[in-house]
Amino acid sequence: MADVSAPELKEAIADVRSDATDTAWCLFGYEGKSKIVFERKGSGGVDEMVAALDDAKVSYCLLRVVSGDQESKRVKFVCVIASHTRGEHASRHAVCPSPIMISCSVEYGRHACGQ
Repeated sequence: MADVSAPELKEAIADVRSDATDTAWCLFGYEGKSKIVFERKGSGGVDEMVAALDDAKVSYCLLRVVSGDQESKRVKFVCVIASHTRGEHASRHAVCPSPIMISCSVEYGRHACGQ
């Protein structure tokens, strides 16, 4: 099982979920074979998040989006797993496909990050 115990993981997720900040996404990756670490966060939306991804790594992201119309705006959260399934990362992805989603679900409830 992946180690998701670092406090900065929860802090980054809380920052994205907070209405008091403009942080729109956070990005996590692996350190070694089983430790999940915080890598980056930003306020530029999905395009900025996609630009931050590294094709050579498995990454987990939490993205904040606003949906609705002029009358009613709603905040939604999307968990993203970005992986190229070749080489050593393919086996790592298969063994532990979604530790951040699991952590997110445990910490904030299923509505925040579904599977």
